[in-house]
Amino acid sequence: MSRQQFITIYFPSDFSSLGVGGLVNIDTLRVAFTAAFPVDQLVELVATNTVRIISSVFPSSAELSALNAAVAAHTGFATTSGVQQFLNLGNVDTNGAAGNSPFVSIFDITTPPLNAGSWIVLAATDLFMPTIVANTFIVVEFRVGINANPTVRIGGTTYVSTDQAHSGGYDPHALLDVTAGQQIHFILQIQKLGAPAAITRANNSRASLCKVA
Repeated sequence: MSRQQFITIYFPSDFSSLGVGGLVNIDTLRVAFTAAFPVDQLVELVATNTVRIISSVFPSSAELSALNAAVAAHTGFATTSGVQQFLNLGNVDTNGAAGNSPFVSIFDITTPPLNAGSWIVLAATDLFMPTIVANTFIVVEFRVGINANPTVRIGGTTYVSTDQAHSGGYDPHALLDVTAGQQIHFILQIQKLGAPAAITRANNSRASLCKVA
């Protein structure tokens, strides 16, 4: 049996509060739509800043006006071109109670939504062992990706053999092309490889992001 549906589409020109380069935040828009029209509804992005709403219930004129007002007031993601800096200056230690330790994160960062362009990610950390243990290594990895997918390993896996008196530095970087509203997610992490009692350590860690084009 056929059934009528309410379907309407809001186009980029309807989102008058987004501003130049702004992007619809579909999650916050769904909340606003539910407040304006409290029935089961499907709200989806069908193109950039183009939103379709489908419901088996037709809104009243007041509810439709409230939906239109929610669209007009929607400010979307707050994108940025600003430089961002992150510090982790204290000690980050691996687990000395096991053999090869799991990876321990120095940074696990997701940026705010960014303006379109080329962005460079720079990181630096000092690596050493508080107590010298033979045949023990620090494994350090730097992974970068767009949004929640930092799968690209930059520079492979680095093995650092060092001791208390001679720290090893690690300073990876990556250049990414970002479309408006995307986020960069990067992870810098260490692992201990070797003797069960050994501890490997990172400290004085810094990371920054900068839009270069």
